[in-house]
Amino acid sequence: MACEAAGVAVRQFPEGIRITIGEPEANERIVKVLSEFPNKN
Repeated sequence: MACEAAGVAVRQFPEGIRITIGEPEANERIVKVLSEFPNKN
């Protein structure tokens, strides 16, 4: 997964996902990774 490759832990739940951010660098990585997902609106 892209999140794992970026070093960010993501847990899947039936109602969505949970992302745990522990440091500013991890926050920057997840924002970058999520911005690369296609927009499905």
